[in-house]
Amino acid sequence: AALGIAGSQAAGSMEFLANGAWTKRLHPGWAALAGLHAATLAGAGFRAPTTILEGRSGFLHAYSDGADPAALEGSGNYELLQTSVKPHACCRYMQGPIDGALALRASHHVDPPDVERIEVGMLAAGHPIVCEPLDAKRRPASVVDAQFSLPFGIAVALVCGSASPAEFAPPRLADPTVLRLAACVVGVRDSRLDAVFPREWPSWIRITLRDGRVHEAAVPRPRGDAGNFPTPAELDAKFRTLAARALPDVAVARLAAAVEAFGEAPSVAPLLAAAVPLAG
Repeated sequence: AALGIAGSQAAGSMEFLANGAWTKRLHPGWAALAGLHAATLAGAGFRAPTTILEGRSGFLHAYSDGADPAALEGSGNYELLQTSVKPHACCRYMQGPIDGALALRASHHVDPPDVERIEVGMLAAGHPIVCEPLDAKRRPASVVDAQFSLPFGIAVALVCGSASPAEFAPPRLADPTVLRLAACVVGVRDSRLDAVFPREWPSWIRITLRDGRVHEAAVPRPRGDAGNFPTPAELDAKFRTLAARALPDVAVARLAAAVEAFGEAPSVAPLLAAAVPLAG
């Protein structure tokens, strides 16, 4: 019943890309809230559709023109551990290209003033999201715009050596060094990459320097993919970096410890106790 109720609350739109709107931030939080509502209502006996996924007006028909319900038959496997965790604070389609940019920065000591042109091999599905319109993507007007801008993401990674939330903060949007480098970036649709998508999310990057040298890197699997998953230490560092933006150190440490011990906890109560009050 909970799944049926949750299906009727499914929502969200990519229209935030039109003006860098904050609704992108709303999506995961609203989904979590809807899940809690669905579980609570189901526990109280609320009746729900039993064919919310595959039914004539179900989720698959509403949100896809090419769904394959048969892919789930006889599976019995939970796929949660096959999801990805993004190491960089931006769109999924930018993760692999930024990995490549950081690798070239480290291996060839790429200096931004020396860069003439940067070409990035992109999946067809991602190109319009992070590469178009090119002029606007090269000069993002907001934080959300920057997080969905391949030129900005590549540029800020090469300049700063990182693509954390700090690199997408408002002050960085006007950085002349980043903007000059972003103007050198162009996304290239590559049908060879599409052959393995969405099972894999490959990309490549080619940096041409003013002296004619060319550095290239192929990224078959972005960091954070199920096949290239972060280590426990990397996950812990990501959590602490993000949590520290909203919580005092003592609360961050308490939450981290509760999550670490959750597998052996008798119930969810210790985790909830660590989370409330969050500011304590």
